Amino acid sequence: MGHYLQITLPYCGIRVPYCWIRDGRQSGRDADMLTRKNLTDKSCVKTGIRENFCALFSYRFSTYVIMNFKKKAVFTIVFCLTTIIFISCNLLDELQDDITEHNYKKQQKDLDKKFDAQWSQEEKEHANTAINESYLNSTEKEVYYYLNLARINPPLFGKTYASAYKVYNIKGYAYDERKESLLKELEKLDSMPVLKPDRLLFESADCFATNGGKQGLIGHDRSSTGCMKLNVAECCHYSICPGGLEIVMSLLIDSGENNGALGHRRICLSSSYHYLGVAIRDHKKYDKNAVLDFSREKME
Repeated sequence: MGHYLQITLPYCGIRVPYCWIRDGRQSGRDADMLTRKNLTDKSCVKTGIRENFCALFSYRFSTYVIMNFKKKAVFTIVFCLTTIIFISCNLLDELQDDITEHNYKKQQKDLDKKFDAQWSQEEKEHANTAINESYLNSTEKEVYYYLNLARINPPLFGKTYASAYKVYNIKGYAYDERKESLLKELEKLDSMPVLKPDRLLFESADCFATNGGKQGLIGHDRSSTGCMKLNVAECCHYSICPGGLEIVMSLLIDSGENNGALGHRRICLSSSYHYLGVAIRDHKKYDKNAVLDFSREKME
């Protein structure tokens, strides 16, 4: 007489039928142990319970479950591998950003040390107009400093920081030719007034950098942000924003297919503007975004 029982596989939680058969050659516990067979083994059905419909159904069902378990196992393996690759790619991107940020910060520090003697103490102090503004972070203050150096003495800035500056991520469209044109332009420019911080311009830039960053906006359309526009001119920069020099140089070089008119450079090097608000905030798509709002007159 044939019988079957069900056990649970420990790794998948699926109950799979087994059968055991007394064939008269063994007896007691040992007989049960020796003749127990998985119902996927056709010999189990053939030898003792071929006529047992329930056993035959259990055999078919167990085969179906196990085959589907194999498919699920393959799916699980593929899913896990895909997840591992996805996580690895994200980790590699983060690592690359960390390396890039380190390189830019190191470059800024090295160039400061290299060219320190070529800039007078008076020029450096005059350029550092935002040093005492507590509402600005250190990188925002650096934007004032390096942009003012370029305005105080354009030819010297071209020979020092601009000529030695290197890019550690992907170069934008027409980068090399526009950097060359910047160096030539700086040679011919006269000194211009420094840009001074303005609190209301900062609040305008801060609102747009914060809300625009959360929405992943690119450009100057503030209609969906609820931010007022107090500035006369505006520059936006999207990157990891590792330091003030990287932001200033990117705007001055002004690479990119849509920047053929060199609008960012024209604004930054215009003697018409005297006040500036700078805010650097997180961006949904580009890690960080820097907003620079310029005006001819003091807003606050």
